[in-house]
Amino acid sequence: MITVFVSENNPISQKSYDDAMDQLDPFRLSCTCGCSGSLIRYGFYRRHVKADGAKFPLIIRRVLCQSCSRSHALIPSSLVPYSQIPLEDQISLIEAFEQGDAPDTVLDSNPEMDERTPFRLIRMYLIYWRERLLSERIALRPFVRLTKQCLSIFGKQFMQIKNTPNIFFSPPT
Repeated sequence: MITVFVSENNPISQKSYDDAMDQLDPFRLSCTCGCSGSLIRYGFYRRHVKADGAKFPLIIRRVLCQSCSRSHALIPSSLVPYSQIPLEDQISLIEAFEQGDAPDTVLDSNPEMDERTPFRLIRMYLIYWRERLLSERIALRPFVRLTKQCLSIFGKQFMQIKNTPNIFFSPPT
């Protein structure tokens, strides 16, 4: 999996995803095996995202490493791998929890999220992420720094549940 930097104020949509991925040159990306310049476009898969009051499909592009034959999804930094809830909403839920507030404001802004989701996410945060962030002195905001630090120190995106290898790519400007 390759996490691609996107701006924090970039809303998640198929168009914004396609625009960000169209700017990428797959030969500039590195594989998790360490090989550079050997990735080619390989295909796509569909996943669903719950954002902006709706649940919508997002077609995620894949690349294939010609050296090790591994395929990788190109995930924007605003998404958490294997989750339908965007990173921004997950951080907002955690911040509300840490301040002793109810998750109502996040649930109101994302009505597709069911009532159990905040409790499941907060439980996962408490079990796996809270102590790790505290021990490394990692702040929740800005989320781009959070993403970079979690990927470099822990090898996975913040709130990522599976131990799939994940690397960060920040396109040159």
